[in-house]
Amino acid sequence: MILYFFYKNMIFTIPQFYFAFYSGFSGVTFFDGLMLVTYNMVFTALPLQVKAVLEQDVNYKEYDHKTKTTFENDIIKLNYSKLYYVGQKNTLFTTG
Repeated sequence: MILYFFYKNMIFTIPQFYFAFYSGFSGVTFFDGLMLVTYNMVFTALPLQVKAVLEQDVNYKEYDHKTKTTFENDIIKLNYSKLYYVGQKNTLFTTG
C-alpha cells in the first residue's frame, strides 16, 4: 500500500514539475483545486474502501458443487486456528 501511495504522488507531481519549466517558475499550478480534491478522493480513499469491503482473511465456508450448498468445514477451522494465536494469548498491546 505504501508503494501505491508513492506511485500516486509521483504521478501527480511529475506533471507539476514539468509545468514549472513551461510557465517560467511563475508559481501557477497545473491542476485546479477541485481536481486535487477529486484526485485524492478517487485514488486514495476509494481503493482503501474497496479493499476494506472486499477483504476476507479466511473463508470458512466451502461450496459443494454437487449438492450446490454451502457448509462450514471444521477441519478448516482447526487448521486456521493458528491465525488467532496472537489474540488468544494477548501478546499485542501489552504494557510490559
